[in-house]
Amino acid sequence: MEKLPEFEFLISKFATNLESHKSQIPDFLIIFNLLDEHFKTLLRKRSGSEALDSCVSRMILSINELNGAIFTALQRGLYTSVDSLSRISMEHAVNLMYILKEDSINRANAFILNYINAKLKKASAWYEFTSRGDAENSVLDSIKIQISAFKKHKTDLINNLGGRTLRKWPDTAL
Repeated sequence: MEKLPEFEFLISKFATNLESHKSQIPDFLIIFNLLDEHFKTLLRKRSGSEALDSCVSRMILSINELNGAIFTALQRGLYTSVDSLSRISMEHAVNLMYILKEDSINRANAFILNYINAKLKKASAWYEFTSRGDAENSVLDSIKIQISAFKKHKTDLINNLGGRTLRKWPDTAL
């Protein structure tokens, strides 16, 4: 196979630029610790709404787990992982800020409802796909159980709203 010197040069230049990210580890630790303190303060505050409190707690847990994975990947030089995990962590943080900004209880419920609807849509699509093939009955049964559970969660959430309607969760997909 013929070597392409200009390609090898670009690869080594790209790798060198990525290695410079390791110099950001001290800054990342400072930000990580500040976020951790802020999150602890948020978790101590209770709103009186089980939906809001559990939503906020779960989002904080997710952000902390993602940030821990980002830190580990950064230390190990896994820069593609750092990039992907950073986007997800940022999305979670933006969602959390949006929920906490105003109308928090309704926004938390809208977030949960959006999550349930997305899971229902995916599970239904998987069921349609697998039912056309040679899938085992146990796989189809498992997907049916998942769909049934999400439908029940959706019904329970809507019933707990007591007739209130929720604004649709903002779609940030491009």
